[in-house]
Amino acid sequence: MLLKSFRNNKVNPEFKQTLISIIGFKPKNAILYQSALTHKSVKEVDSYGISINNERLEFLGDSVIDTVIADFLFNKYPKEDEGFLTNLRSKIVKRTHLDKLGKSINLDILIKASARNSSVTSHILGNALEALVGAIYLDRGYKYASYFIIEILLKKHVNLQELKDTEDNFKSLLIEFAQHNRITLDFKTEILKSENSSVKKFESIVIFDGEEKGRGIGFSKKEAEQKASQISLKNIQNN
Repeated sequence: MLLKSFRNNKVNPEFKQTLISIIGFKPKNAILYQSALTHKSVKEVDSYGISINNERLEFLGDSVIDTVIADFLFNKYPKEDEGFLTNLRSKIVKRTHLDKLGKSINLDILIKASARNSSVTSHILGNALEALVGAIYLDRGYKYASYFIIEILLKKHVNLQELKDTEDNFKSLLIEFAQHNRITLDFKTEILKSENSSVKKFESIVIFDGEEKGRGIGFSKKEAEQKASQISLKNIQNN
């Protein structure tokens, strides 16, 4: 659902009520949250002609999320080492996982984006979630940002035990398999060219002893290689 355009710093009452139901408290400056949930594809500007989008807030929110989750895990798992904490935090803040969290809290109904622009498919939910946290931090401070991340996101929508037991580094698993079986492994990753898209996409091909085992497409080289590795592992298991 794409909300109607906002101009002249006016806040849609529907937007504000839905926002409160998602974050769990009343915002002081709802305009901040409109910016946080506005994708750059909309090309919206404020009354001063300044672009309104969530890129700067996304940058801020990313750092706040990392800090809050690091603190939470540090206290929750006092006997675990740095490697365990780093790995679990990485699984929580991974882009695809943040996309799922954004969907879980119904953030998609507030996001404003141009349906005509293909870049809206590039992890828009995860990016918006980070920007939302950035807006909360600026609007209400670290205490409220921490409350939202821990009480709303982690405790209600993240199964830590399941994440702990999930192995999602498919590239590492594939490399280990190749080394154990003395198989030559190679990744051929290139940027996909498209005349109709402004978004950079990558395609990765896994080559096992000169034979293609799987392909993957992603919005980063890492994502493409992970997807190609996952498909390759499935093909190996099926054979």
